[in-house]
Amino acid sequence: MSRFCISKSRFLKLALAVCFSTAAWAGTFGKVVSIGGHASDLALDEARGVLYVANFTANRVEVVSLADHSILRSMNVAAQPASLALSPDGKFLVVTHFGNFTAPNSPNNAITVVNLVTGSRQTFGAGSPPLGVAFGLDNRAFIATQNDFVLFDPVSGSTELLDSVTGLVSKTLPQPLGTAPAQIVATSMAVSGDGVTIMGVSDKFYFRYDSVRKFLSIVGYTSSPPDGPRAVSVNRDGTRWMSGWALKEQSGWSRSMLPNPTGSLNIGSVMIDSFRDLVYAQIEETGVTGATLQVLDGDNLTVRERLNLRENLSGKSVMSSDGSTVYSVSDSGVTVLPVGSLYAAPRVMASRSELSFRGNFCDRNIASQEVSIVSEGASADFRITSDNPGVRISPSSGTTPATVRISVDPSSFQNQKGTVAVNLKIESTRGVNQASPIRVLINSREPDQRGNVIPVAGKLVD
Repeated sequence: MSRFCISKSRFLKLALAVCFSTAAWAGTFGKVVSIGGHASDLALDEARGVLYVANFTANRVEVVSLADHSILRSMNVAAQPASLALSPDGKFLVVTHFGNFTAPNSPNNAITVVNLVTGSRQTFGAGSPPLGVAFGLDNRAFIATQNDFVLFDPVSGSTELLDSVTGLVSKTLPQPLGTAPAQIVATSMAVSGDGVTIMGVSDKFYFRYDSVRKFLSIVGYTSSPPDGPRAVSVNRDGTRWMSGWALKEQSGWSRSMLPNPTGSLNIGSVMIDSFRDLVYAQIEETGVTGATLQVLDGDNLTVRERLNLRENLSGKSVMSSDGSTVYSVSDSGVTVLPVGSLYAAPRVMASRSELSFRGNFCDRNIASQEVSIVSEGASADFRITSDNPGVRISPSSGTTPATVRISVDPSSFQNQKGTVAVNLKIESTRGVNQASPIRVLINSREPDQRGNVIPVAGKLVD
C-alpha cells in the first residue's frame, strides 16, 4: 500500500468541486464523519456509546462518539488494520492486520486484541493474511485468512483450525494509489442479529459459520459482473442475507437481484433492516452517476425511494440495536444515516406518477390536469421542468404542499403519430430524495383510427 499526499491548494479545489456538485439542486441524507484516512471496517459498541473505525491507511482505530459523531480518540495499532469485531460480552476488540507484502518487503500479518476493560493490548502474528473477522455467540472470533478459517480466543490468543481453503483471493502490497481496502482484501463478512450465523463472501465462494453448532459450510459461485460492492449484511435470524447486488437465502441461492450493477467492489454498501423489512443499498449502476441510497423491499428489492448521499459508501454497514441509525464506511470515513427518522426528512413527490391526455383530431383546445406536489416530512421547495415545450406547468416552482396545473397544447403534437411520452422532472434543494418524474402521455386520435387506450401506470410486461 503506497502512501500519498495532496497539496493543500489541490485538495481545496477538489473539496470545492465536490461541494458544488452535490449541492446543486439536491438535499442530502445523512452526515459524514471524516477520519483523515481510508476506513476499512467498523464495529458498534453501544454500551460505551462509541463506534470503532479501522483506519487502514493511518494505522489506527478511530473511536467515534455515537452522541455527537466526533472522534473522541485514536488507538495506534499495527499497520493496515483491515477488519475488526467486538466480542458479544463487550470485553474485547479484535483487529486483523492485512500485511501481505511481497519481496523485498516482509509480510507483517497480525491480530491485535484490545482489552476494553483494562485498556491493555496484545498483538499476535498471523501465518496467513487475515481477510475478515466476526464474533459469534461463543465469544470466539471467527477469522478468514487467505489459506484457512480459524477460531481465535481473545483471552489466550490460541487458534483452532476449522478448515483449510483455496480460492480466497486477495491482492499483495503495495498497491497503486487510490486502491480501496475492499479491492485489496476482497473478502467481507457479517453476523446475524441473533449472533448465531456468520456469512461471508470472497471472489469465488460464499461461506457460512454457525457459532452454536460449530458448523462451517462453503458454496462456490460465479458472478458476472463481480459480486460488488464487497459488503455483507445478514438479517436478524440468519435466514436471509445480502452481498453486493443480490439478496440471498441462507443456502446462498439468490432470491432477488438489482439490475445494471457495475460490480465495483469499492463503491457502495448494503444493510438489511429487519425492523422494517427493508434493505438500504448503494449499488453502482451502469450509466448512472451520483451517490444514491436505495430504500428497497426486504423480500424482493422493489425500489421504494432513492436518497441523495453526500459521498459514496465504500464497505461495511452496521445498524444500532434500536434500528434508528445505520453507520456505513464511506469515502472519507463514516456516513451516519438516521433511518429511524427518515419520515421526518423532506422528501418531495407528486401525488400522481402518470397523466394521460387523450384528444381527437377536431379538438385543438389546450387540456389541463392538476397534480399535488407534497413532501413526506418537512416542507420543501420544488422546481418542475418539462422536456417538451408543448407541455407546460403552472406554477413551475414553489413550496410544498402545492397544486400545479399541467397543460398540453395539442397543436404541438399534431404531426406525432401514436402516443407521445413527456417527462416532467421534479427537483428540490431541500428534499433528500430523488423524486420520480411525472410521465405525461399524449394521444390524439385521427378520424380513421379505431380502438380505445386504457392508461395503466407502471410498466406492463405480460
